[in-house]
Amino acid sequence: MVGAFFHDLGRVPGLPVDVSPSQVRRFLDKADGSVARLEWDDGRVPKPVMEDYCRWDRTRRLAAYTRQLPPELLEWDGLPMREALGVLCAEQACPRDKSSSPAGIPGLDIALCSGLLRLATRLELCDVRPAHDIYRRLGIERRSVPRQTSDDVEWRRYVLRLELIPKRRSTDYLVEVEAITLRSVVEYDLRATLDGIQEEFRRCQRLRTKWGEKWQRLPLPSAIDLAKLSGLEYTYEELRFELVRDDVLQLLGGTKLYGNPNVFVRELLQNAIDAVRLRNILDIGRRRGTVAISCWEDQGSIWFRIDDDGIGMDLQTIREYFLQVGRSYYNSEDLNRELRTLGRSRSRFSAISRFGIGIMSCFMLGDRIEVSTRKYQGVGEPGTALRLSVDRREDFATLRQDDQGSDPIPAGPGMVPLDFREDCGTTVAVRINAARHYVPPQVLLRYAEFFHFTNECTLFLNGKEHFGVDLTKPILDGAVFTHKRLGKKENSEFTARHLGRIRVDAIPLDISSRSPEPRIQGQLVAIMASLETSEQVGLLDLLSPVKRSRLSSIVRDALAATSVGVEVSADLSRVRLKCKCIEAVNQAREALGIEKRLPRDEEEKQAAILRQLTDRHESDFTEMDARVLAGLDISIEFEGDYDGFGISVNVSSVRWWGHNGVTLPVKRRNEFLHDDFDENEYLDDTIDISRVSLSGSMTPSGRVFLVGNVSLMDDLRPDLSLARDELEDIPFVIPASLLLALRRAIPMGLPEWLAAELDEYSRHQHPLDVEESVDLGPILAAVSSIENGWWVEPVLTIGDAQYTIEQAKDFVERRQGPVILHFSDRPWGYFPRAFDLIGAALAQKRLNMRWRAPAEAGKDGSVVAIPGPSPVVAEIMEDFPPLCFMYHEDEENLCVERGPWNAGHPLCAWFISRGAELKKSVPGHFSELRQIFRQRSGDALFHYARAKEKQGVIDLESLLVGYSADDYMAYGDDLDQETATRVALALVGIVVDRVVAAAPDLRPPAEVMELLGV
Repeated sequence: MVGAFFHDLGRVPGLPVDVSPSQVRRFLDKADGSVARLEWDDGRVPKPVMEDYCRWDRTRRLAAYTRQLPPELLEWDGLPMREALGVLCAEQACPRDKSSSPAGIPGLDIALCSGLLRLATRLELCDVRPAHDIYRRLGIERRSVPRQTSDDVEWRRYVLRLELIPKRRSTDYLVEVEAITLRSVVEYDLRATLDGIQEEFRRCQRLRTKWGEKWQRLPLPSAIDLAKLSGLEYTYEELRFELVRDDVLQLLGGTKLYGNPNVFVRELLQNAIDAVRLRNILDIGRRRGTVAISCWEDQGSIWFRIDDDGIGMDLQTIREYFLQVGRSYYNSEDLNRELRTLGRSRSRFSAISRFGIGIMSCFMLGDRIEVSTRKYQGVGEPGTALRLSVDRREDFATLRQDDQGSDPIPAGPGMVPLDFREDCGTTVAVRINAARHYVPPQVLLRYAEFFHFTNECTLFLNGKEHFGVDLTKPILDGAVFTHKRLGKKENSEFTARHLGRIRVDAIPLDISSRSPEPRIQGQLVAIMASLETSEQVGLLDLLSPVKRSRLSSIVRDALAATSVGVEVSADLSRVRLKCKCIEAVNQAREALGIEKRLPRDEEEKQAAILRQLTDRHESDFTEMDARVLAGLDISIEFEGDYDGFGISVNVSSVRWWGHNGVTLPVKRRNEFLHDDFDENEYLDDTIDISRVSLSGSMTPSGRVFLVGNVSLMDDLRPDLSLARDELEDIPFVIPASLLLALRRAIPMGLPEWLAAELDEYSRHQHPLDVEESVDLGPILAAVSSIENGWWVEPVLTIGDAQYTIEQAKDFVERRQGPVILHFSDRPWGYFPRAFDLIGAALAQKRLNMRWRAPAEAGKDGSVVAIPGPSPVVAEIMEDFPPLCFMYHEDEENLCVERGPWNAGHPLCAWFISRGAELKKSVPGHFSELRQIFRQRSGDALFHYARAKEKQGVIDLESLLVGYSADDYMAYGDDLDQETATRVALALVGIVVDRVVAAAPDLRPPAEVMELLGV
């Protein structure tokens, strides 16, 4: 019984014996791929791995533990048991070949005790060791990470309280199981456990021959009788969802997943680059590897072959990863262990390949794959050379090793056929039946050329070296300043009268040498256009003579008195002029006495304008008057061509960024390069406008247009679709890193106004079209990942000056009073700028802030910083945009128009304090509350409530006072503060009612329940 206690003690981490680092490393080197992945670089071992280690190393640990105990505690009638106990526990994992007796206890049969202990552990035959008590005392039920080991299945059996009844006789006997299970999954687990016990019976029968002669005929359980195992009101069958192999292979190897069959070129190229980069990390003396692609036509077949001198594969890699659909070696524990063994950091390598399905894309066109490979194993002899042949029509691959026959992989003109590689690396050749799928070899080579982005390795295409984008040299040698004139266009009269000459400047931005984030490199050019004219432009100037003649004199005079801002921008070949007319139209309406509140519908808007004009002025008005004052018939955009700057053709808006040397997609739609791919198509800037671009939009929206190339490395990458042909998400760390690099790359010595313009651009433009609201958590993670980055950047504006976050804190403390922080837009809104998001996130982390309501309705309030320590940011705040919740100077309001939620309001205080528990206990209801609190304008809240009304969740009409829902829709009004509060409380109250029903312990205080009317 003492042995049984020690046996259980060895399974848990709490044993008071030091963990041996050398033993942990031995365990990690021997553990299989099922071991949880390690956070080894941070020096931490996850708890599930430690549990596995404790079981693996229990012999050494228990022996050390017994040696620490006083010998008199482990005696029986004067016989010392300490050594015997250590041996007995060791026997559990590795039974001896023959029986022997430890010193001090003559005649003790350790092999017998070991067998009996294993049976007792499985069958729990002793009443003094109740199973549920052991389960509780060992803390297995409190494991933080759910596990599916054999022990957990065994313990689950105990919880079921089933009964095992040994039918003892003078000979070997059966063990009868009496159990009733309520669900088939429980019965499945139970049967799996009983199968393990049955195997233990067979094992003990085999080990019986090692016992002493007097124990050879000891009756033992021989089998389990399942006759009395039954389910309650169900039929037991092992029914589960299973994948049909042929159908899955057809899906992964067909065009349904990838769309374009030629993208297998990209999959093979990225696999080769991953292999080369990993070899470069393992082989420190190597600077760069080589990838060679060849494609040729031969006797009715088209061959596509790719050779690399990368890491290569051994038989285990082929068996467990290359031929296993959905398993990637680069994301495996085997690679982690290999990197640890060689003393390399996992953080230095992040593969392009992620899903483990890329090789299947070869079968979209190919019917046969030939592989030759040899594994790099560090210093010394390379691994065994292997040849693999995979035929689409066959279920099995053919494997040969370097002493088994000869079947060379075909070679193109001027190449030597290859069978077994002598050097490390991998060769993959795909055969395409030209009669079934004819693809000109030159097309496949152009795909390889397109997907090869930067020179992570030396690439040869049919023997000729192909150079990717060079990110070490600036695109321009220096800034270029020039004057351009627009060519004659439709609005040449306007351009000649008001625009005169246009100045266009091109500024090189060396991202590679200036970026504080080493995972981002690039070379860009900022193109800026400006007007050299002081003549004022009014709305009347934007109308053609015919339209001006159709205006009434009163409206004509009002339009002439307006002032229109003119914005000019340029890209590589065009200059665009855009007139900002909204402010000018509002000026004209105000001068004519027209109300600001007008219907959204264009016809109703024009009718309302005519009606108000007639009521206020004793004159006749025309339809043209109404159209112009409604914002129609005003030409606001003009365009002209110019000769550009002679920038390299490698600068393209559809092939401008990559990851680890491979071109990234830019399209958001599930549409990629078509079959009749033109080699020059990816250099054309006019193919499609539904793509992500550097400048934030295809048409420059400001005075700065960015063009160039950007490369991302390792784990700094966007989220792609499974087929890797469209963007699903761009993590905020990418635009944050790029934006910081842009700011740091602004050259010294520029004219002051030009440097200020670039700085202003970085503050107002959101690169890469990431326009959705971003939560505080990802922003802080992005900022923290860049050393010497945003924390030392002037991200906050106070008055007319910019401050770093620490400078702003010092300034506030010195002022000893409220200081207004200026943001160009609301960080909690729907389309905030990246710069504002970063500034607001850092301010929320370091400053003590309040929200100051506007002095009058319709105006914006202010974010003010006050002296004092910054409040602790609740964990749940990371799930919301920065400053979504703030303390208000007026503590009574729940929300204010265009402002943040009041963190001091009882409802918000409850949600912030209990948010983490809500997220964990009732995630569905938490998600509903999160959606409500993210509606940060009266208009957004109204539309959200309108959608809920259509679902039958809320009666919106009863909450609106003075207007109907149709009125709000017609005029586009924001909800006023009082109405917005009523709507918000009603929406939250419905969800809180469900929260209380599902989790009563999360019930809000009585004050909040009263406010919600729940």
